[in-house]
Amino acid sequence: MTLPEKAAIVKDSVDYVAGDVKLPGEFEGSNFVEHIERTYQCFRTLRSNQHRDCFCKIVVTSSTNMADVMDVVEQISDYISCVILQPVTQHTRATDIQTILSLQENLLEIKNTLIIPQTHKMWGCL
Repeated sequence: MTLPEKAAIVKDSVDYVAGDVKLPGEFEGSNFVEHIERTYQCFRTLRSNQHRDCFCKIVVTSSTNMADVMDVVEQISDYISCVILQPVTQHTRATDIQTILSLQENLLEIKNTLIIPQTHKMWGCL
């Protein structure tokens, strides 16, 4: 979700937007600030309204900085209907359930927040 010029083209043609956010710990590029600003711009363009639902999905690993998650959600909370936390299911990168539940509890103060695990990994699809 880092192509705001493309978001502007499709904004009137989509009813649902599932926007992924890459946090600093998962970002593999060279300019995170530009990346996250472009992400925010996409959320502003594709924001939830009476004709469109826009939500945010954030993958959570054992190395996810919870403050980064809170910062991102605070930046986009006016543009989304909810947050989907997607805990990684691989044992080597998985975070503990208490951390996920605590993060959800904190995020619920800002925006409706759901936890949906990476079922495609559990089913062996990827």
